[in-house]
Amino acid sequence: MEYKGKGVYKKPLLDVSLYLGTAFVFLILLDKVLMPLITKGGDEITIPNVIGKTYDEAFNVLKQKELEAKRGYDLYDAKSPIGVVVAQNPLSGSDVKKGRHVYLSVNVEREAPAVVPNLVGKSLQEAKELLITAKLEIGEVYEETAKSIVEDEKIIWQSIVPFRSVKKQTKVNLKFAKAMQEGKEKVFSVPEVIGIPLDEGIERMKEIGFVDIQVTKVYSKSIIESTILEQNPSPFEIAKLNKKIHLTISSDKK
Repeated sequence: MEYKGKGVYKKPLLDVSLYLGTAFVFLILLDKVLMPLITKGGDEITIPNVIGKTYDEAFNVLKQKELEAKRGYDLYDAKSPIGVVVAQNPLSGSDVKKGRHVYLSVNVEREAPAVVPNLVGKSLQEAKELLITAKLEIGEVYEETAKSIVEDEKIIWQSIVPFRSVKKQTKVNLKFAKAMQEGKEKVFSVPEVIGIPLDEGIERMKEIGFVDIQVTKVYSKSIIESTILEQNPSPFEIAKLNKKIHLTISSDKK
C-alpha cells in the first residue's frame, strides 16, 4: 500500500490490472474448458444397432437420434437377407456428437462373373455373338495379314485368355486376319522350305493353302535323300493359291 497523506491509502494501478487480468483468464477457462466438460454428457448420443434393418429403416432410426446415415461400401453376406444393413461405422454403442455421420453397408446380391469364350478361329461375326451371349463387349479389333487360308477372315488373337472369369461387360480386344488380294483373288506368301525334308515341306505348303505341288529328284551323294534343294516360287513370294509349286529334292539314285 502507498501512503498518500491524511490517513488515506491508495492501491497501486499495477495491482488493479493484475486482478482484472486474472478474472478475465478465469472467465475464458470457465467458458471454453469447464462448461464443455460439465455439459459434455448431454451433447453425446449412443449409436443404436441398425444391423439387419433395411437402409430406409436404418436411416429413419438414426434420424430420430439426430444422426445422419450415409451409404458405405456394399457387401455380400450369404447368411443375411439381400437389402439389409450388414455393417455400420461407428459401431453400435459408440458415443458420438449429434449430427455424426453413420456409414451403412448394405447386403447386395453377388453377381455371377462372365466367362470369356474361346474366340480364336471364329469369324468376326461369330466372335461378336459369343461375346454378347457371355455378357461381354467387343473392344478394339485389329486387322492383320492372314498367313494362311486357315487364318483368313478368322480371329487369331484375343486380349483375355479363354475361360477366365471377369466382370460382366468387360471389353475383349481382338486381332482379325485377312488375306491380301490381287484383283478378286486372294494371295499369300510362299513359305521357305529349302533344306527340310520333303514331307515337312509339303505339309507347310498345304497349311498355307498351296496344294498343287510338283516334285523333281536330282542325284546327290552328300545330301540326305528327300531334302528340298530348290523351290519355285521363291520363298516369301506372293502367289495365288492355284499357283503350281515346284520342289527339287535330293536322291541317292542316279
